[in-house]
Amino acid sequence: MVNNSLGNYSECNASVPSVKDDDTKNWWALILVVVPCLTIFGNVLVILAVKRERTLQTVTNYFIVSLAVADLLVAMVVMPFAVYVLVYGTWTLPGVVCDFYIAMDVMCSTSSIFNLVAISVDRYIAVTRPIEYAKHKNNRRVWLTILLVWAVSAAIGSPIVLGLNNTPDRVPDLCLFYHTDFIIYSSLSSFYIPCLTMVFLYYRIFSALRDREKKKRANRKSNMGDIKSSCIIENIANTRSGYSVARFAETALGAAALVAPGIEEPTNTASGSNEDEDETPLDPVVVISNDKSTEFFLATVVEEAASNSPSAPTTGSMCGESIGRTHISKKDHKQETSSSTGSRFNLRKANKASKKKGDKISARKERKATKTLAIVLGVFLICWVPFFTCNTMDALCSKMKKDCQPGVAAFIATSWLGYMNSFVNPVIYTLFNPEFRKAFRKLISF
Repeated sequence: MVNNSLGNYSECNASVPSVKDDDTKNWWALILVVVPCLTIFGNVLVILAVKRERTLQTVTNYFIVSLAVADLLVAMVVMPFAVYVLVYGTWTLPGVVCDFYIAMDVMCSTSSIFNLVAISVDRYIAVTRPIEYAKHKNNRRVWLTILLVWAVSAAIGSPIVLGLNNTPDRVPDLCLFYHTDFIIYSSLSSFYIPCLTMVFLYYRIFSALRDREKKKRANRKSNMGDIKSSCIIENIANTRSGYSVARFAETALGAAALVAPGIEEPTNTASGSNEDEDETPLDPVVVISNDKSTEFFLATVVEEAASNSPSAPTTGSMCGESIGRTHISKKDHKQETSSSTGSRFNLRKANKASKKKGDKISARKERKATKTLAIVLGVFLICWVPFFTCNTMDALCSKMKKDCQPGVAAFIATSWLGYMNSFVNPVIYTLFNPEFRKAFRKLISF
């Protein structure tokens, strides 16, 4: 897998390019040290946010905490050694420290990949089998999975500190990894295969979400006539006597919209659209009172009209007749004069529309979480694919004794691109997850 921060240049005895001028070296060291410091800060925020905020204590976020721990170790252990090697261009520390540095690099990178795989599997089950997911979801299983991820990652990195890197052609003043077979097979099993698995899972996840949205839209269209929601009443112009003159228009939902004559037809507040309003047939004019008690009776009659109507869609005239009867029964009600001209109110009683509001909010959160994690995966691939491409190519070229290695400069650039992924992850959570953003704001404000 990851051989070291600079590459598997077993055939090369040249030292790593370094900054010769002392002033320039100091500036580079300062700039490069800022990156791990910011990475530590960001990932500590992620861990504390999940620890303190109960709303963030979910299965997916526990895996994100594990990912943040891996990124934190990269910033605390791996990046400082990488800065040291890049600034000084040579390795003056003991060989066992070099092996520890490379092993930690391998373990943290592998852990990041396997945590992302675990998140992908979790998202896939949550989206494609939500009932089964809810039934078997528990924290014990999550922590066992996280423990397994770290155990496998440690097992992959441990051979390096156990003597695998002690080869005859090892150069003491270079911190490199020389075992080409290990690099090839570990890259396949710990990077390429997991990445292909994750891409496939997210493809299935988004396909399932797309199909679900299509079914929802189809169900909404087929159930339009069955929704016995009543009157949507808007834009009633008050007359001097405190009464409103209005007439009813049949809407696309089978409900009735109340429109005052002489003014523009109102826009449906639920959709914000006024399509096809010119084609809406209007029922006869009905006079209603515009006081608060009438508003109460309207809501009552609306519900009665919905419950007493046959299975066929409710018509605008039925709604109009119901409200007309309400006006007649309140004929002797004391008239009140309104000072406003153009009051607007909206009465809406939908028997089915608001029944699963909580489920819709939950589903919306699931979609947002899945999209955020897909972005995390995409950024991870952008950051690490170049390095693993160089890493595998270098190992293959060395194994076949061909002069096709990418070069030390390519390894420096791609290694630091990979390390930057540990810095970017908290930024992604801040930009795309409002709950994390709110938690970060709370933590920083103290």
